[in-house]
Amino acid sequence: MENGLACKRAFRDGSSRTRHAYVLTQNGRDLAPVILAPKQWVDKHMKDGPSARALTDTQSGVPIEIGIARAQDALPLSRLTYKVKGR
Repeated sequence: MENGLACKRAFRDGSSRTRHAYVLTQNGRDLAPVILAPKQWVDKHMKDGPSARALTDTQSGVPIEIGIARAQDALPLSRLTYKVKGR
C-alpha cells in the first residue's frame, strides 16, 4: 500500500460489520506481466503439458500468453529481429 501497488477499500458483505479489501491500483496491475511470466515459463518448459491454471480470456476462454509486443502495432517480439540497447 505504501508503494502504491494496492489500496485498502471498505465494504460491507451483507452484515453490519465493515470489512476491508486490498485492491490493486493501476501500478499494481501493470506488474501482472512481471508476475505471470515466470509461471508461463514453468508451464512451457518444466511441465508435461499445459497447466490446469492456464491464463484464459474471461469472455472467450482462449488461452492468454504473456509476451512483449511493439507498441505501435502489437507485433509480437517473436516475429521481430531485435537487440537490447547497450549490448
